[in-house]
Amino acid sequence: MKLNISRRLDYAVRILTELTLHAGKVVPSRQISENQHIPFPYLQKIVNQMAGVGLVRTLRGKEGGVILNVDPERITLLDILRLLGEMDPTGGICLVGVEECPVYETCGAHTVWDEVYRLMLSYASRITLKELAEKSLQGHGIRNHA
Repeated sequence: MKLNISRRLDYAVRILTELTLHAGKVVPSRQISENQHIPFPYLQKIVNQMAGVGLVRTLRGKEGGVILNVDPERITLLDILRLLGEMDPTGGICLVGVEECPVYETCGAHTVWDEVYRLMLSYASRITLKELAEKSLQGHGIRNHA
C-alpha cells in the first residue's frame, strides 16, 4: 500500500529535518536545496510559506539562510501538517467527501477509512520533528523511496 503525500509536504518536512540536524544554526538555502534534492525555486516558495506560519526564519545577506524557529522536541508532524494547511478540514479520507457521497449512510468502507485516518493523525501527533531528524540520521529517511 502506498500513502500519497503532496510533494510540497514532503519537501517541507525534509527542509525542517535538515534544519533540525543543524541544531539552531543558519543554513544557506542553496545547501538545503542540494542536500535534500529540492529544486531551488520550489524550496524558496516552501521556505517563504513556512516563514509565514512561524516554522522558520529567513535571514538575508552574506551570512543569510534559513533557521528553525520552533523547538524540534515540541512540534509534531501533526502540528506541521496543520500549519502548512495539509489537513482536510472535513476529516477522513473518503475519496468524494461526506456531502457528495451517494452511499455514505450504507458504506462500510467509509467507517474503516475514517478510522485509518484517525490512527494516522494519532501517530502524527506523537512524532516530533526531533524524532524525524533522528530517523534521518539512522538511515530511515523521511522521503518516499518506493
